[in-house]
Amino acid sequence: MDESLCHLLDGLWTGGSALLCEPGVRSVYAAELARRADAVDRAPTEGPEQVRARARAAEALCSVVHLPPGAPGSWWHRYAEDAAGIALDAARAARAAGHDVEAFLPAGPYREAHRHTRADDVRLTAGGRPGETLACLRLWLRVGDQVYPGRVVYRGDA
Repeated sequence: MDESLCHLLDGLWTGGSALLCEPGVRSVYAAELARRADAVDRAPTEGPEQVRARARAAEALCSVVHLPPGAPGSWWHRYAEDAAGIALDAARAARAAGHDVEAFLPAGPYREAHRHTRADDVRLTAGGRPGETLACLRLWLRVGDQVYPGRVVYRGDA
């Protein structure tokens, strides 16, 4: 097990140590990941419920990071992009089928990404350049009138 790998999963992470090499942390995270994967299996195969379920599963997968997160182009970064891509594909399919659904990854400079997140973003003092979004933990999602803000890891200003 990678000793520097942690989870920042909203609702489980409270700002303290969340190292996945710790058995208690790993078991709580694994149980939540299993719940989210089960929700994907239970949701109708197309439509808003499937999009929400896939976005929540992607959040659980994308919330497993190194601190600072892997650099763009690294295999870890590509893994997170692939996980988020599954939810984005479901949103595109639902939209094409006529559902009022929209989703995207908050990225780029943090001042821009933060327009689509809320106050629970994770600020780091290392990695990347100051003001840069380092990783997307949760997609921004809108289903009908409901908006689900994104969540990111970013490098704070120097």
